[in-house]
Amino acid sequence: MTKGTGVKVAVVDSGIQENHEEFAGRVAAVNKVTSVSALNGAQDNVGHGTHVAGIIGAAADNGKGGVGVAPEVEILSVKALEKYVDSDGYETAIGSTADIVAAVNYAVAENAKVINMSLGGQSSITDILYQQAVKSAVAKGIVVVVAAGNESMDISKEDNRVAPACLDGVITVASLEQSGGLSYFSNYGEIDVSAPGGSGLYTDDPKDIYSTSIIEGGYEYMAGTSMACPVVSGVVALVAASGSYEANEDGVKKITNTLKSSCIKIGSPKNFGSGRVNAAAAVNAVSIYTKNNSFDVVKGKSLKLMAATAGKKVKPVWSISGNAAGCTISKSGVFKAAKTISALTTVYVTATCGDRSDTVEITVYPSAGVITSSSGKSITLNIVTQKEGNQYNIVRERTKFSVASTLPYTYKTSNNKVAFVDTDGMIYALSNGKATITATTVGGKKATLKVKVVGMPYVIDRIVPAKKQHKAGAEMFLNSYMGQIAAQELGGNYIIYPVSAGKAAKFKVVSNWPYNTSSNKKVKWDSIGGTIKSGSYKMSKNISGPTRGAVVAEPVQGIGSTGVYVCGFRPMSGFHFGGGGKIITKVKSSTSVSVPVGSAANVEYSVLVPYGSSQVGLNPYPYVESSDESVAVGFFDEEYRGLRIKVIGKKPGQCKLTLISMDGAYKKATINVTVN
Repeated sequence: MTKGTGVKVAVVDSGIQENHEEFAGRVAAVNKVTSVSALNGAQDNVGHGTHVAGIIGAAADNGKGGVGVAPEVEILSVKALEKYVDSDGYETAIGSTADIVAAVNYAVAENAKVINMSLGGQSSITDILYQQAVKSAVAKGIVVVVAAGNESMDISKEDNRVAPACLDGVITVASLEQSGGLSYFSNYGEIDVSAPGGSGLYTDDPKDIYSTSIIEGGYEYMAGTSMACPVVSGVVALVAASGSYEANEDGVKKITNTLKSSCIKIGSPKNFGSGRVNAAAAVNAVSIYTKNNSFDVVKGKSLKLMAATAGKKVKPVWSISGNAAGCTISKSGVFKAAKTISALTTVYVTATCGDRSDTVEITVYPSAGVITSSSGKSITLNIVTQKEGNQYNIVRERTKFSVASTLPYTYKTSNNKVAFVDTDGMIYALSNGKATITATTVGGKKATLKVKVVGMPYVIDRIVPAKKQHKAGAEMFLNSYMGQIAAQELGGNYIIYPVSAGKAAKFKVVSNWPYNTSSNKKVKWDSIGGTIKSGSYKMSKNISGPTRGAVVAEPVQGIGSTGVYVCGFRPMSGFHFGGGGKIITKVKSSTSVSVPVGSAANVEYSVLVPYGSSQVGLNPYPYVESSDESVAVGFFDEEYRGLRIKVIGKKPGQCKLTLISMDGAYKKATINVTVN
């Protein structure tokens, strides 16, 4: 039986303890790109992600703990949640929509085959961001498995909807207790499958799920739909490893159908979905599917059925049961609905391969039906920017495409970048432009709605010189005096530019946001220390030495004002800026230094322009950057007038310290550090 070899499973969670013995050699990558991981590191400080990862892929035959469902999968840890302790001392993990979406996108970029999301929250307008991320994942052939949630509520009700559990294209998992019934805490109502998740809720009860932990001893019991979800992700990994699936939506449909068709039926689909997952049956199951995964057809029409096992197409023996009513199925799987059917009819079709089979229910409609819309022929949706204090929020209008039909129907948009429509017909404005939303019945009848989206805010990323002669010196580090002032006064991405007294420099704005259009790129310019009009900045004539100035651009209708710092100067003998001046010329002592763990070493450096010179306002101290802060860090020694660097050893190893001058020239020197 497959053990998940070659399949990469992304765990979007609180991180994992990557050095845990159960994951040795199988951690594909540890993400450090979300704001959470960038701020606090990618390691798990909660324990939730580590526990989830162990359920999926803890090693087999190592004499330790337990065994994961798919013990040979690669694990991709993507940290999007961070520790949170409430006023009662209860510890949990929380994260923003933006970080979770970034995590999903990262998993897609890293070629995961399965994404596990044991997380969720109340549904909101931001669900569209979730939905787009999931849609992108599914389009690449990635199966997204999510927890139903632990609120004991019916999530099929509008007021109870949670995300990502209620999104299109995901596999939503309910939790089963030890007895096989629904766990008391598990949500229900919009469920695809169910799996063991424990009886309590984080109660450290032996009736719960035993898996890897960050606590001493390395293992613990937990319960929740968070634990049921990785069971299913592990089974999906086994199925994916057992065959060759297309890296597209069809591949996801095949895996999903295989998973569902192999489940053990245990009760109401509202509570349990297709039933309890069955790993052995899923790996060996025969699954029937269609191109669009629909089994509805109108009388007299044909429907092509296909069968697969372990991702590979098979040639089964096809048969019909039930009230066939003159319907037929060919040897190649083409179902033909009889023309004589006069009432809604249900037909059962079975595909048999040896001792394995799958049966699907086909609904035959007596007519092509009709479809009508109460939404009119066209609408306009607005995107506005709301400012609360210093915070800008983009608000996208949405509306329901209301249609009525005698037959099942599906929604589609002509331009997914302008307007998105979900399976319930809710239309979301995304960017300026036009799109057509179409609702199509099984019989091919259509209703359309033209959508125009207006008001997309312009988003400024940065300001750059309009001409090469005004190119930047380098990025300004925010621990320097001028950088601190810039950050406080203006915010944004600051770069220093030299401008002579009384001279002008032309600047322009740059945006990397994909939805900006030419119609909304109006910018309001402002300045400090000079005058500006249409991006042309003129430094004051009345300066005698280096002086601070600034150029600021703010969208007239938009978000994200930004600016650059300019340094006005009057050329004088011996004064150089942005290319001629040097602060760091070399490191005086050896460029290599050894330092014991927990101790400090001093390294001196030389300067061309001494401290307290005529370069008023320019920081004589260097910025010190470590290639590995876990090994060693460095900082300038103020008691030694900034001409000496203190190197602190933290753990055995090697790294580099880079000294960067803050005078506008940004000269560099390197110290090789060995900690022993």
